[in-house]
Amino acid sequence: MENRRRFSPEKKVENLREKLKNNVPLSELCEKYDIHPNQYYSWEKRFFEGGIEVFSNNNNSKKDTREKKFREKIKKMEGVVSWLTEENIKLKKRRVGKFEKAMGRARYPGQGGGNSS
Repeated sequence: MENRRRFSPEKKVENLREKLKNNVPLSELCEKYDIHPNQYYSWEKRFFEGGIEVFSNNNNSKKDTREKKFREKIKKMEGVVSWLTEENIKLKKRRVGKFEKAMGRARYPGQGGGNSS
């Protein structure tokens, strides 16, 4: 049983470039590198399918990075707003409680503890 030959990505691109840029006939290319034409077509297909990702990921990665930073910033700001809201509510409850104590009234009418009008 023969061992499979492994071609580096650079070597595959070199083979593809030779055919596409230099218009070398496929039969000549396959003979030169001792590969089957189906192997070449497989590399070519993967190369062109991957090419779309190369061009789209480059722009999307910048957008994704910016979007991720904005989302993190929004999350932090929401946390701060939430904390401030909680603190504000606590302070209001304390203030209302102290005021009612000072006035000798219950919080809600009908609960006793003071003059109800």
